[in-house]
Amino acid sequence: MKRLQLFLTRRLHYIEKIYVTSIHACWTNISSHL
Repeated sequence: MKRLQLFLTRRLHYIEKIYVTSIHACWTNISSHL
């Protein structure tokens, strides 16, 4: 049970990092066009 929780937490952090990176890239893109 503990191992599963650790796995899910790590997976969540990974997805969050990708999400933040893509948002940041989009924002940088939009900003440069303005």
